[in-house]
Amino acid sequence: MCKSGGFVKHYDKYVCIRSFQQLLLLTAILAGVNWINLAVRGLDQLVSAGQAPSVIAEYFLLLLPRALENTIPFSVFVALTYLYFRMHADREVTALLNIGVGPARLMGPFVMFGFFGALLSALLVHVLEPASRMKADELGASNLSNLASRQIKHRQFQFPVDGLALYVAEASAETGLENVFIHDARDTDRERTYFAQSAKLIQVDQDPVLELNSGHVEEWNSKARRLETLNFDSLRFNLSKLIPKRETFANRLRNMSSFELLTRISTVNLAGGTDHRDYLHEFHDRIAKSLRSLVYPLMGVSALLLADALGIRHRYMLVPAILAVVIIHVVGNYMEEIVAEGSLPFALIHAHHAIAVSVVLAMLLRSVSAKTGVGGLSLMLRNTK
Repeated sequence: MCKSGGFVKHYDKYVCIRSFQQLLLLTAILAGVNWINLAVRGLDQLVSAGQAPSVIAEYFLLLLPRALENTIPFSVFVALTYLYFRMHADREVTALLNIGVGPARLMGPFVMFGFFGALLSALLVHVLEPASRMKADELGASNLSNLASRQIKHRQFQFPVDGLALYVAEASAETGLENVFIHDARDTDRERTYFAQSAKLIQVDQDPVLELNSGHVEEWNSKARRLETLNFDSLRFNLSKLIPKRETFANRLRNMSSFELLTRISTVNLAGGTDHRDYLHEFHDRIAKSLRSLVYPLMGVSALLLADALGIRHRYMLVPAILAVVIIHVVGNYMEEIVAEGSLPFALIHAHHAIAVSVVLAMLLRSVSAKTGVGGLSLMLRNTK
């Protein structure tokens, strides 16, 4: 702490409290917009399927971690950058610099809050988001109406599982399903084809069942090379096998917590096969997403700090800083895709963060040298004590 401690004694606490206030406001706005955007995609399908309000509300809540994960890095960036801008406009930065607070000490609480943002992002991407995705998959699979809305769509062929084809000419909540075609080739020795004028989805012993009305079924016996036809007034086709088991959801990479990923990495295919690489890629990708909440705001604050040291207007440094954050974000996503598709080392996923940190350090050292001249580094070190 600087020796003029009366003024800067609670500087860290002051910055963290104001940053937290700004972060709450910005997160509510940005995450709310992203949340609504994600929810609207599934709202029409849920409503048309006749979902209960409680199911829709639960679905919306499960989307919240995903919305937060996408917005926290930019919320922290805007919050810290705006706070520094306001402190400069209110002459608080000038007062701190005039009493001997160095650029490194000035940036200290912003770095601390950046680590807080990184921890918050880590909690989301490593724990909360995988858990919410898992719960959302289970919610969709356990709900009969949702099964119908996802798997039974009119005027297009559906292939819910291997060997099963489904076509419905018309589907509506009032009339049910009309002109239904089902081809079941899961048993290659006896392939069955169902034709029905109408059908409806019912539940029998907790299993979803498609009740076919007024149609016929054709069965092809490949061993006897014989085709048999049977007319029916009503026939039930069990759909329970179309519902994925919980193990199916649990084995999806996006549904695993990072602890589960590490367990799989240490136990599955340690020779470096495809599965092993997929687990590693997912884990490194989550680490990269967590670090965004630290790197992005530091780029903005260090750019404004350099503007103060060089005596130029903030907008001349802030606009390039925003563009740099956008470019770093796009490059990071591109590198993640390249690593996922090829056999490149996983270190490339973090290359854009390394570049960003190098830029931050360069701007910080430049601001120190511009502010203090020769010997600035030693003064910076004394001011951090």
